[in-house]
Amino acid sequence: MDDVYRQGFFLQYFCPYKNCTKYKILIIKLKSRQMKNLILILVCALTFMVSSTIAQTITVSSGGDVIASGVDVSGDTTVCNGSNITFTVALDVGIDHIQWVAVPGGTFAPNAISTTVTVTPTVDAAYIVHVYGPLPTDYVGWVQVNVVVADIPSSQTVTANGIVDTDGEYCTGEAGVVFGLTGSEIGAGYQMQIDGTSTDVGAAVNGTGTAITFDPAAAGNNYQILVRNLSGCEFIIR
Repeated sequence: MDDVYRQGFFLQYFCPYKNCTKYKILIIKLKSRQMKNLILILVCALTFMVSSTIAQTITVSSGGDVIASGVDVSGDTTVCNGSNITFTVALDVGIDHIQWVAVPGGTFAPNAISTTVTVTPTVDAAYIVHVYGPLPTDYVGWVQVNVVVADIPSSQTVTANGIVDTDGEYCTGEAGVVFGLTGSEIGAGYQMQIDGTSTDVGAAVNGTGTAITFDPAAAGNNYQILVRNLSGCEFIIR
């Protein structure tokens, strides 16, 4: 070994990966071409290692909208009560595996290579994803998604010409049946539609906290009322 040290030289560097031990590389005298090839291999390896651990970005999105992007960062999103939401994780240099943790709740699947997860929270919650890549031992960092669960609009009782539990009638020459609700939410929007479609009938009405009425509706169709509150959550009243 002493001859090797005398004939060659000792190159020492620190591995840029987290939780990585110090590496020592011993290079002995080789022919000129061999030495050049060995140095080229070492340079390529070091370049890959450094590039894979510097300036990486974890991105968590839902429905194409970015919730959070970076390393060790958090972002907020909202989901309507009773609805699910799917998160998708991406990493600049490729993911080896990930681990999701719910707060409260603890670890849950997927905990391997899957980059998507679907949840249906009923209360406000946080979901943390720990990302590893491009190699199994490369811990990149975490991203936390804070989910606010928004209430859906409350159901109300439908009236026809001011009467509850009736289909309503109107006389020849009148514009139609005047449907309404016995109550409404302040700030919510109410739109009458042809039942089972998104075809609007008449003008939308803003909730007042009290009873509301809609434009007269003609015979020949069944109707529904689409409600959308300030959180963007929807509910259909029939």
